[in-house]
Amino acid sequence: MNFDFGLIKVDSKIIKSNFYYLRRIILSTLDKFWNFFPRDRIIKHEQLKYNRYYRKYQHLTRVGFDHAIKKVVGYIEFQTVLDVGCGSGFSLREFIRLGYDAKGTDISDWLIKHELNDLYKQGKVFCAPAEKLPFPDNSFDLVFCTDVLEHIPTKNVAAAISELVRVSKKNIFCTISLHSSSKNNVIEYHSTIQPRKYWESIFESSKARCDYEIFKKVQGTEKTKVGGKIVDVEYFIYDKN
Repeated sequence: MNFDFGLIKVDSKIIKSNFYYLRRIILSTLDKFWNFFPRDRIIKHEQLKYNRYYRKYQHLTRVGFDHAIKKVVGYIEFQTVLDVGCGSGFSLREFIRLGYDAKGTDISDWLIKHELNDLYKQGKVFCAPAEKLPFPDNSFDLVFCTDVLEHIPTKNVAAAISELVRVSKKNIFCTISLHSSSKNNVIEYHSTIQPRKYWESIFESSKARCDYEIFKKVQGTEKTKVGGKIVDVEYFIYDKN
């Protein structure tokens, strides 16, 4: 569709493309702005952001479920598992269906009270950010966190990873996108885009050791589309030191 403003003709596709580009710049700038605030203030802002989005769009995603859960069940031995950033609960429900003692957390209390209300009443899901998990040290055999950490503002990333390691008794299994997303809603937008070495250094400083045996078996076996490109699903598989 073209718009004719006298002598100026503008393609609607160009308008839409420029709008998304401008929106990405605004989101990126806002995320950097929030990094100047204390960590707890950032958490409150993130909760409000996700609550507004879920209330408006009721966006439910299977991100992480299809790529990761078969790998976890196939290569790691565990009985208790925590799904951090469980979203609408696809992976959490699958863990429960398979007979595991599974719990989940998500930052959105609206999502928990509406989409996960049955699990909330059973004490299976809790409202908590990744940076402040409400469990004692060494509570779970496995901590599972797929496509969550890249959405956390950079200032809070180290605190979140430290919490994943703290509540794990043995294993931590994550997928983390290393690429900018093509979408601009709060679910798809990636707040922290860093190379693999950045994430690895934070895990290592949190006293976690890469499980190279499992990593070599799964890395490069799955592809996903991010930012209009087909890329590897990036697995991060660690043992607690």
